[in-house]
Amino acid sequence: MSLPTFKGFGEGTQLAPGGVVEGAERITLGRQISVQAPYRLTAQTSADWNEASPPLLSIGDRCKISSGLVIDASHSVKLECGVMIGPNVYITDKFPFQWEKDSLLIGYENRPAGELTIGADTLIDSGVVVEGSLRIGRGCIIRPNSVVVQDIPDYCEVSGNPARITRIYMPHPGEWVAAAHEAEAEMLLEQRRGQPFLSICIPTYNRAACLDQCLQSIFSQIGDTPLIEVDVSDNASTDETPEVVRRYMEQYSNLRYSRNDENLGADRNILKVTDEARGAFTKLQGDDDFFVENTIWPLLSVIQQNSDCGLIFINVLNGDGNVIRGEGADCFLAHLSYNATFMTSIILRRADWHQVEDKTRFIGSSLTQFYFQFAVLSGVNPKFAMMNSSMFTYAGNEPKGYNMGEVFVRNYMDILGFFSGKGLTEEGIRHDKERTLRSFLMPSYPSNRRRFAPEFTAGFEEIFTEYYQDEPYYQEVLAWFRSVG
Repeated sequence: MSLPTFKGFGEGTQLAPGGVVEGAERITLGRQISVQAPYRLTAQTSADWNEASPPLLSIGDRCKISSGLVIDASHSVKLECGVMIGPNVYITDKFPFQWEKDSLLIGYENRPAGELTIGADTLIDSGVVVEGSLRIGRGCIIRPNSVVVQDIPDYCEVSGNPARITRIYMPHPGEWVAAAHEAEAEMLLEQRRGQPFLSICIPTYNRAACLDQCLQSIFSQIGDTPLIEVDVSDNASTDETPEVVRRYMEQYSNLRYSRNDENLGADRNILKVTDEARGAFTKLQGDDDFFVENTIWPLLSVIQQNSDCGLIFINVLNGDGNVIRGEGADCFLAHLSYNATFMTSIILRRADWHQVEDKTRFIGSSLTQFYFQFAVLSGVNPKFAMMNSSMFTYAGNEPKGYNMGEVFVRNYMDILGFFSGKGLTEEGIRHDKERTLRSFLMPSYPSNRRRFAPEFTAGFEEIFTEYYQDEPYYQEVLAWFRSVG
């Protein structure tokens, strides 16, 4: 079958033979979409539409569509990424009928079409009708044979004709809660507004420009949703950081800002912003790390699907999108090794985090975030999930204020040693010790010597000797370090 010429057609997208497409030049399809036949995709033209205009119909990445779909777009129909649609669904941005509460008044109206959006990772079951200018939120569930004619908030389940909210996902306690009637649904939604699902926690100091870019990468995706709050802890910055934050606070009510009276040090600021977060899950975020477009809501879905885990980790070195579950500190270390020190990858379940008895044990190590993970896995909740996703770009700021040997040999090994017999085995630690040496310390040492101030690698041989002198490869590796100019 030869495909019509679409306005956009993403890699890996498959349209089964046996469907009808009208107005393909006004339709954009993302990547990895599958559409089963039969189907009808119609993008009706208007007098003011031209090639430079936005698409009338847009289907996002990874949408999965069963047979019998009909979409009729006159103004704007948008399916965000990961939407799943069951058989025999009808979607239109027109207003063919007038609706009043529980009754349907037959009769066409001539009201113009409006914007219709279906949020990311929403499930639309069989026989559903969606009509009019409205937004179905992210992560929603539309039950079979429902008729949707008004907005639906994020993470709600609806059913009926016209559809009403029957269940709402509540971040605390992480469950879908039934709503017997409209008043109860409103009560639950109001309760949810003060209990965000995810807190993105940003400790910052004198990086106003980076922080601006970081916040832009977040709010351009999440807007003012009450499901996600952003917590910025300013470590007494002397630059324009307060002004940057103020501009975002004027636009977004889900941004919280605190400013320390004095610089507490990086580790204590990390602890402070983590402790003050209100979300069911707390994500640490470097102020110079930036989200790639269209990555936050898919991340939220992974967290929700693995909400029994004490730790969720974003493995940025693998972008295949897979989610791997595991259990125990030994298993986690075997998967990630020194990569687990990357703060921006760490997401902790708040209820488990607050059960950690001593959160300050490794304050000053520059690896307190590394300690947090093993404290949860070893003493509170051993379950973890690892999401493979290259979802960040980076400012590439040079490391300042710490020494390579102190942090990545002494402090790293001291933290692992603290958990020996308390979640980590001696065998697991010894295996990681060599893995970290050969996969991280040795490859990075020459470039660190060239690029950074001498203080960054000062005393490295002495610290290496202190921690590695009993290993059979010690002499060979020491000679190699000494050969590096």
